[in-house]
Amino acid sequence: MLKYVKMGGFIIFTSKVNLAEENQYKYEIDKLREEHHWKFVTDHTFYRYDKMSGGQGKFSNKLVKIVAYQKTDHNVYLIREKDRLENEAEMEI
Repeated sequence: MLKYVKMGGFIIFTSKVNLAEENQYKYEIDKLREEHHWKFVTDHTFYRYDKMSGGQGKFSNKLVKIVAYQKTDHNVYLIREKDRLENEAEMEI
């Protein structure tokens, strides 16, 4: 998704939520955030298929999380991280 969105653009998607109401892709999402590929904007949790009466059909009421992230410049992060590590190395000397 990051490949196809412009810098500063928004990525909005749904994510699976397990029985403990935790995002099943939390590790992957957090890793991208920590590496400054994107930043968190907002999220919303809701039940899909909640308007179906009597559980008709093959669809069941499921908890879903929709999240929004904004693309940030990962290259700026890499430059800052390199500078930080160089400064730490100089301080140790």
